[in-house]
Amino acid sequence: MRSIVLLCALAILSGCADSTFDAWKTKAAAKQDAEDDAKCQSSGGKPDDPAYVQCRAQLDAARKRRRRPTNSVFRAINTSASVLCQPIDLTHRRPQRTTSPG
Repeated sequence: MRSIVLLCALAILSGCADSTFDAWKTKAAAKQDAEDDAKCQSSGGKPDDPAYVQCRAQLDAARKRRRRPTNSVFRAINTSASVLCQPIDLTHRRPQRTTSPG
């Protein structure tokens, strides 16, 4: 009975954690948007100007480049995963020892 109550409580609390994380992501995105807006407007751009739009696109592209792992890191992780995830041959058996009479 206690385990059922505990599972129900955990399910409810996990829902709270998800909504808190979503709220944090939304707040962080709004803050980043405001910083980008201020940066691009400080150079004299207005939201309708092509220079402003280009500035925002460049900031977004730079942020995506920083988040993307480098090719060497990606290759190392991918190689490690492929080596670690090789199937194990459980049908292979050691040869039987034969004892010679004598």
